[in-house]
Amino acid sequence: MSTRQRLGVVLTGWMPFPLFTALLYLFLIFVWFPLVVLTSPAWLLYGFIRLAVTWYVLPRQGKGFLVITNGEGNFGPWLSQILPKIEGRSIFLDYATRAQWNSRSLPVWLFRAYGPKPKPSSWMPQCLPAIVIFRRFHVPKSFLFGSLCREPAERLEALRSALARNSS
Repeated sequence: MSTRQRLGVVLTGWMPFPLFTALLYLFLIFVWFPLVVLTSPAWLLYGFIRLAVTWYVLPRQGKGFLVITNGEGNFGPWLSQILPKIEGRSIFLDYATRAQWNSRSLPVWLFRAYGPKPKPSSWMPQCLPAIVIFRRFHVPKSFLFGSLCREPAERLEALRSALARNSS
């Protein structure tokens, strides 16, 4: 008897594998899938409420941009051209001080909902600086200018055109 066959005998005697598989499928069919179907409208409603709050609160504060930096102060050639145009209408977050952020504040809430989401999340400092544009009745749009960003000149032009649409 080979090692593989002995391992199969040991596992079969230790755990009733067909019964475990059947119970797993029953759990998925009768518990997990209905739970997902029942909670998905709540998640969609939460996302819509989050957008509606954003559309209502930010214009009242005179803000329309969320600028996330990585604490270096050097915004590079790309962002230095844009910041003077949006400085008065922006909310600024420093990612280097995220341990001190109030998790219930609006800027942090907006960052977690609409900010950059690199995979893996440890790459976040390399994706920053970033700008998120909030326009009423539009989905927020993110623009990344970090070292992991491809084609920053094209992103800058897209940001400029979005700024032109936002100001009109």
